[in-house]
Amino acid sequence: MADETITLQQYVNAARQTFLTVALLPDQNHSLEITPEGCLFLLTWTKCFTEAFSKGKSWNGDFTLADFKVCRGHVQKHKKPKKFGDEGMKNDMEKFVEEIELVFRSRDSRLRFTYPPYFSDFTFRLRNLEIIQNVLSNQYKLLLETHMCFMPSYERGCFIIGLYRNYQGGDQNDKWETAIKTAVCASGWKTKVSNVVFFKDIVTKAEEDGRTYGKTNFEAFRFSRDTNNEEEKFPDDSGIELMIPYHLGDFIARIVAKVILDGIDITDEYDLNLAS
Repeated sequence: MADETITLQQYVNAARQTFLTVALLPDQNHSLEITPEGCLFLLTWTKCFTEAFSKGKSWNGDFTLADFKVCRGHVQKHKKPKKFGDEGMKNDMEKFVEEIELVFRSRDSRLRFTYPPYFSDFTFRLRNLEIIQNVLSNQYKLLLETHMCFMPSYERGCFIIGLYRNYQGGDQNDKWETAIKTAVCASGWKTKVSNVVFFKDIVTKAEEDGRTYGKTNFEAFRFSRDTNNEEEKFPDDSGIELMIPYHLGDFIARIVAKVILDGIDITDEYDLNLAS
């Protein structure tokens, strides 16, 4: 099937079991993780819509999985989109979200969350498109096509480290501060992470170094960076990076969305070669 072109329906039927895996976290919880195959599938299918929307075209919600084709894991459009206006794009996204929620939902009893990390933020963005003069805005297109849920876990950890470095060395501090302040973080995050065995070592080390964490969003961002610095010591353990969305929710994804939509350039922090 690797070099054969088949319908998306055939591909999903044959390959959906390869899109997700269950990872054991250092605190003994379990989390879903999207595999490289799942990342490629979701990213390239998303691009079918963003490319059409950037030209003011859509399917007006009138599509099935048989209207797309797949070759070497890349999803491509088969049925051509047409001009249906803003409502057509919104209708497409309602249908698209329904389809991907079916594909990426897990009923594994070990899981606290039934979808992989940052998936809920992604579907929120899909349902709230920024359409300007009947086309998807360039910044929103970028946001959707580089969303964190497309990244394999280790790459996402490196991305968070680079993101924090950009924040520290950037020249648009007002935009960064707004993005961090307004991002919703898990309430009482400091107390929660302080009671998690793996995180206790990070918190204690920060205290010993005179860098004690406060309770603000800025400190949650720094804590996320520091946790992923630990992952660099164990590159084969994706469970370390997965601890952040497990305990802090979509906090980092919300920062990224605001930063991109406000026009801050973070493209150097990405390493998305999946669809090349």
